Amino acid sequence: MTADVFVIQDLIDAGRIVVGDGYRAKNVELGDPGTPFLRVANLNNGFLVDQAECLAEENVPRAGQKLSLPGDVVFTGKGTVGRFGFVRDNTPRFVYSPQLCFWRVLDPSLIEPQWLYYWMHGTEFQDQLASVSAQTDMAAYVSLRDQRRFTITIPPLPEQRRIASILGCIDDKIELNRRMNRTLESIVRAIFKSWFVDMTLSRELMISGESVPPSEEWPEIAFGDTVHILSGGTPRTGEPEYWGGEVPWYSVADAPTDADVFVVQTQKSITDAGLKNSAAQLVPALTTIISARGTVGTCAMTARPMAFNQSCFGLRPHEGFGIYYTYFSTLTVVDALRRSAHGSVFSTITRDTFRSVAVRKPPRHLVEAFEHAAEPLMNRVLLNVHETRRLVAIRDTLLPGLMSGALRHKAPAERPRNANA
Repeated sequence: MTADVFVIQDLIDAGRIVVGDGYRAKNVELGDPGTPFLRVANLNNGFLVDQAECLAEENVPRAGQKLSLPGDVVFTGKGTVGRFGFVRDNTPRFVYSPQLCFWRVLDPSLIEPQWLYYWMHGTEFQDQLASVSAQTDMAAYVSLRDQRRFTITIPPLPEQRRIASILGCIDDKIELNRRMNRTLESIVRAIFKSWFVDMTLSRELMISGESVPPSEEWPEIAFGDTVHILSGGTPRTGEPEYWGGEVPWYSVADAPTDADVFVVQTQKSITDAGLKNSAAQLVPALTTIISARGTVGTCAMTARPMAFNQSCFGLRPHEGFGIYYTYFSTLTVVDALRRSAHGSVFSTITRDTFRSVAVRKPPRHLVEAFEHAAEPLMNRVLLNVHETRRLVAIRDTLLPGLMSGALRHKAPAERPRNANA
């Protein structure tokens, strides 16, 4: 089988593909009810549609073709460049923001949309993306003009479908794991909210053989008094013997999606010497980490002992509180801080911030009952995270060989041809 090389602009001119970016919404156009308005933060291992702001319903028609359609291939083209998504048939419809780019196949007899999604993960696209995103000293940016100059090697349609089928089966399982985690996490979150936020427990309810006193009798304390607050640090970057060791070193770039909760692996690691000769400290598994600067309020739970940088705090429960109670309580505190900021972004979290938020101190046996209820569900979340990580490794191992044809045949070098041919 042979493959043909096209210039993207030629495919656009021939009406075979659309390459676009998002709608430049004004703040006054946002509001509920409406259609989710997705930004970079809402594209991370899938579309986080439920976390997005909305474009008010009366303004949605103004977005025109910048509304998602099944089969769209999406990537972040500004700021954090290189996150990808594929709009499935069951993906809730949303509006693209200017930070997102979409490629929409108009001629499925030439290009299989899901194959296009995998092509973007391959070297042909990635090399072209890297060459243009690094052209500016400012934040990384890939313009539509740059994208239209890209070339694409398109194999015959049956080959595209074979590749999409193989990799798609793996991604279907990954997506199933993530949906399961969203369900499991939402169950635990709902229990926490019912018991400790809304406090809707009946006064007659018995937990572990003991009655639960009315919530108004629970003493009010500072959230900071429920946790040990641990600081992070960064070894000197100029000391190579401090880096590349066996100690995972967490930064907010390693944060999982909310539903996955656990951070299993980090982009960077440090050595024992780096740990010893810096402010970084090793925290045990099941420590809550919250980002305090930059992307403030992002939470994760460690799946293994690790260190973290100075832009984060580690939170461990005081006696009488639990590890999962601490994690979900932290999420609740972040929500409260965001509400108090009236929707704006709060710029930093300090130790005093934790002391400024008041919470009710629940009975110890109620916390223990919550830990008992949460543990098996959160263990299942962690097992899914580990399995997803293995599946991603398999997919990423197969992808280069499938896209290059090496797993089937060695394709000859081709030259760009006219898209109307």
